[in-house]
Amino acid sequence: MFSVCLGKNVAINIYQYIRMTFVCVLLFPGYLYAQQRPAPIYAEAPAAKFQSKKRALNENTVVIVGGPTNGTYIKMAEDLQYTLDRRETNEMRVLPVVGVAGVNNILDVLFLRNVDMCMTETDYFDYLKSSDPVLYSDVDQKIQYITKLYNTEFHFVAKKEIKTLEDLRGKKVSLYTPLSSSDISGRTLFKILGIDVEVVSLDQAAATEKLRSGEIAAMGRLTGAPTTSFNDIKPDEGMHFIPVNADSIPGGFAGPFGKLLKSFLPVELRSEDYPNLIPPGESVPTVASGVVLAAYAWPENTERYNRVAKFVHAFFNSLDQLKDKKRHPKWAQINLAAEVPGWTRFKPAQEWLDGKRREFNDQSQTSSTDNAVFGQFLADYRTKAGGPGPKEVSEAEIAHLKRLFDKWLVERGSADTGAANPQGKSGRR
Repeated sequence: MFSVCLGKNVAINIYQYIRMTFVCVLLFPGYLYAQQRPAPIYAEAPAAKFQSKKRALNENTVVIVGGPTNGTYIKMAEDLQYTLDRRETNEMRVLPVVGVAGVNNILDVLFLRNVDMCMTETDYFDYLKSSDPVLYSDVDQKIQYITKLYNTEFHFVAKKEIKTLEDLRGKKVSLYTPLSSSDISGRTLFKILGIDVEVVSLDQAAATEKLRSGEIAAMGRLTGAPTTSFNDIKPDEGMHFIPVNADSIPGGFAGPFGKLLKSFLPVELRSEDYPNLIPPGESVPTVASGVVLAAYAWPENTERYNRVAKFVHAFFNSLDQLKDKKRHPKWAQINLAAEVPGWTRFKPAQEWLDGKRREFNDQSQTSSTDNAVFGQFLADYRTKAGGPGPKEVSEAEIAHLKRLFDKWLVERGSADTGAANPQGKSGRR
């Protein structure tokens, strides 16, 4: 047996050596070709296309937390989706999310991943700071507003033997779910009025049934009118809305109701919106709170900041479409220039407004004319209502009259009138 020595002390059978060499000569070119040839296109294309599509969709998608399915928040969030979505081009996607509303929505924006904005009331910063001074010390810097949207009204429903809120003293009152806008603002309202009630937390369906059975005396909801929340209450069930105004609360404007107007606005619920609870042609006075569209205060030029900024421009430039009659009637209340005390406006929203300053200045000139007309009315009101001398009118009562006057101007569709009756078509104050 012949052998060949390869290296030190290594011997390989000649036959095996020749065989291995022959195999290498045959296979090595194929190995080189396989290494140098690019991978098949079909192996990578689906993954690359998938990632490209995913990236494009996320760059232009915003998430807005609304409220319960029967409330105004989610309806308006859906209106934003229907109006702004550009799915065919991926330019903009708006995803409404059913939420609990109230302070919960602020917490969702603060802590939940991928939540960009929410609808919420304007008076929750103090509540959060008092509930946890350390955790929420700078909440008013982390949460900013894009615009004020509308006023959300209190709806207190009870059987007709309950005439006023005072009649609820010591009784069970449902204020919807814990930490909802109805819950927090409702507790605030009763505290200001000095009326002690036993608050229970029930969803709308449960509260309605317990009100029918007499297990609770009333249910309160803070939600934008008109709402479908009370549609299942029939006219023959003997229920009504409890009035909230100076006449129904002892002390009038000089008493607790005057203090209430520092936190809430006087408004009315109309029979057109609630024919099962309000007789035709009548209205029920109540109070309302302001609602804003809020966003997290992301650092400038970050991905999340730019995403919300793009939404702001699309939203503001489409406002006329949102005020269309097929959308929620609350869009008619929006004034993009309205400022919200205690809040900082999201910078892209402020920049858009600054660019429209001339248009808003023109509106301000019209407002000056309105103020002059109201001043003339107020002088006449003091003279005619004062008896022997001019009537003393408190600041709260003046604010109330001014809001009714502004509402009258809107209903008449004219801001260029002479002295006018601010009580509107119904003749009520």
